[in-house]
Amino acid sequence: MESIFKNNYSHINSRRGRRTIALVLVCVLFCVCFAACRSSKKSAPEGIKLAGGRTLEMGVPLDETPFEGLLERQESNSCIGSGTDVYYKYEGFSVTAYPDGKGGHYVGMIKIIGTGIETLSGLRVGMTYEEVKANIHSSFSEDAGILSYNADDGSRIMVYCEQSGEVTRIIMEKS
Repeated sequence: MESIFKNNYSHINSRRGRRTIALVLVCVLFCVCFAACRSSKKSAPEGIKLAGGRTLEMGVPLDETPFEGLLERQESNSCIGSGTDVYYKYEGFSVTAYPDGKGGHYVGMIKIIGTGIETLSGLRVGMTYEEVKANIHSSFSEDAGILSYNADDGSRIMVYCEQSGEVTRIIMEKS
């Protein structure tokens, strides 16, 4: 009996056996490193570009009055949990901030309704339907003049088009 076990493991002590084990370990290490690198890769944020080079990204914490030029501010009971949603209206766009559960708010929704405001991915009111389709780099659905898709950061993007094919508004919502 003793000789059977001894013979079954003798290949480990051979040069070929050690190389095979080393190769397997290197492959396992490579796979672990590759998986860690892929999971740590940050997806591109979605949001809007504003005048002066400022940006507003989806899901980021939001100050009390984030930008100059506020036209309207409203608070209402939150539709996603306890606390209040805060609605900020500006020229050409609006922002809805949802409660973060820690006493603050985060950018939960951005609506673009005017020209001169562009998403970080390059969409804007006034584009044609075909330009929008060419700009979207993921699968999308179309229904009654609305193109919708999920952005790299997980935001849901809905692009509304008139029958003429021109974009009239863009809604981005963080899920």
